[in-house]
Amino acid sequence: MKTTHVGEIRKLVRRQVGTINTKFELNLAVKEEKLEKGFQMVADAPEIIIYDPNEIKDVFNNPRFFDQAGVSTIANLIKILIAHETGHLIDYKRNSFLFYNKGHEEQMELNAWKIGEQYIDDEIRSEYETFKDFSLDSYRRSNKFK
Repeated sequence: MKTTHVGEIRKLVRRQVGTINTKFELNLAVKEEKLEKGFQMVADAPEIIIYDPNEIKDVFNNPRFFDQAGVSTIANLIKILIAHETGHLIDYKRNSFLFYNKGHEEQMELNAWKIGEQYIDDEIRSEYETFKDFSLDSYRRSNKFK
């Protein structure tokens, strides 16, 4: 089992959002907040990524997560989560209709994962794909897609 601390997570989140903003000429903001259990990050349209460092730490340190999610480091997990949430924010700008109407949850997730791919470096692309499959399966098992 890997361990990490909240201060490291905060630093990694700020650094990765800064990198994406610079590299892709975006203007994303990041905000720390307590989130519902099971959510490490969420997109708050139009340009805010909200994250819960304690939830990220707890999930990353869970042996079942670590064995099944396919993510090797806390830095890679944060890169993947931020890429995915950035995908949601970009999708919101293109398809805001989906966000205001029930029944589109699965399409929104698929769109975010697809769009988020462009924000992932090639060296962690396989981890991104594995985590995407893990996340979508988790949503399906918990009936988050209605």
